[in-house]
Amino acid sequence: MFLEKDQKGKKREEKAMRKRIFAAFVCLCMMMALVPSMAYANDTVYTGGLCEHHTQHDGACGYTEWTAEIPCSHEHNESCGGLTDPAACNHTHDEVCGYVRAKDGTPCTYVCEVCNPQDSGNPATPSDAQPEECTCETLCTEEEINGDCPVCSVEGAELDKVCVGAAPMLPVTVLAAENDRPYSLYVGNTNIASTIYPDNAAYLTSSDGGTNWTSQLEKPTGDSYIHYNGQDTLTLHNANIQGQYDSSNRYSGYGIYAVGAPGSAVSLTIQLEGTNTVSGWSGIFVHADDGAASLSISGTGSLATEGTGGISFSGIVVQGNGGKAELTINNVDVTATNTSDYAQGILLQSADSSPATLTVNGGELTASGQRAGIKYVFGSSGTGGGTPTVTVSNNAIVRANGGISDDSSTDIQIGADSNESNGGIVWNGKDGTVYGDVTLQEDLKIGEGESLTLEIIM
Repeated sequence: MFLEKDQKGKKREEKAMRKRIFAAFVCLCMMMALVPSMAYANDTVYTGGLCEHHTQHDGACGYTEWTAEIPCSHEHNESCGGLTDPAACNHTHDEVCGYVRAKDGTPCTYVCEVCNPQDSGNPATPSDAQPEECTCETLCTEEEINGDCPVCSVEGAELDKVCVGAAPMLPVTVLAAENDRPYSLYVGNTNIASTIYPDNAAYLTSSDGGTNWTSQLEKPTGDSYIHYNGQDTLTLHNANIQGQYDSSNRYSGYGIYAVGAPGSAVSLTIQLEGTNTVSGWSGIFVHADDGAASLSISGTGSLATEGTGGISFSGIVVQGNGGKAELTINNVDVTATNTSDYAQGILLQSADSSPATLTVNGGELTASGQRAGIKYVFGSSGTGGGTPTVTVSNNAIVRANGGISDDSSTDIQIGADSNESNGGIVWNGKDGTVYGDVTLQEDLKIGEGESLTLEIIM
């Protein structure tokens, strides 16, 4: 009898144990269901922006779509002055003509911590380390710094920007605005700013005549290539660059196109090695929609740019819709041409009251166009009050075949750089003027119908 009771007791214990094991298994399954998907992040492909945790763009992520330009519907008539000469049209865009300028979109700045974990795997220096928390109850000042606060106590901290109670966080778009390197940089039809990570450098070559470009880390064995430093400097080494329009890419068609980040200025430096040519709707276009724009060309070679588009296109365009426009050429020979009807060799466009400046320090610049060799525009109407200038030094020569034209209410300023020991020669159409102390070159040619005037400084 005792043996039978003992066996029944063991069976009850085994049955209870099975129930406990089953209950534990059920609990484990429920716990696994609650574990965030970051545990399986390696199985998730993160494509940036939208994901299962950020299914649609909102005001916080910063995304905006680009909008295409709506052309002006104005037709020339006697009142606008452009009936016989479109270049003389004084029309100002308004609600009637319906013109709307194209606007660049902004990317989504949302980074999903589940789909895109950034931990480097090194516990000492995790790449996804969060900023220190500000522990100050009041705003720190130079006189009153909380030494225990991990934010305020950092050497060189900008105390006027340190918030109360939390570490300052800047959105991606603000961080990008601190640097005026191109947001997009197209060479032919290839955006090399997106294929080359910032702060890295790469060489690029083309196998189709200069329209599409492929990057590589090592210097090419051939003698025709370009080099981009990942910031704001593009080196052309015996390069031929051709932009061709592609309906799937609204930035295509230009030889070189550099555009600034939304709300930012843009700056591009081109270094020349050997003989280089660039062609497209505009040969080179440096464009800031909301800030200043600047282009600097220097080096040891030469550059020929050609614009093949109409009135809005040029051999070189520098356009700063939100500030000044600057073109600087240092000790190299540059030609900029667009022989289309009513086009210009060089177009400099700035905001209404901002300056538009051309500086040539040594070398020779030749700009040719039927409308003008060099054209200045101020504001969207083209008739703002900014100051157009041409400054020469180091025996520079500027030839504006077609003349120098501006619609500003301020007279164009042409002269020698006061900080340099000598000046240069500027040809405004067929009229040349020597500015400053210049050593005339032995091979200087004065063509038929041209004249050269010496500026006498008292």
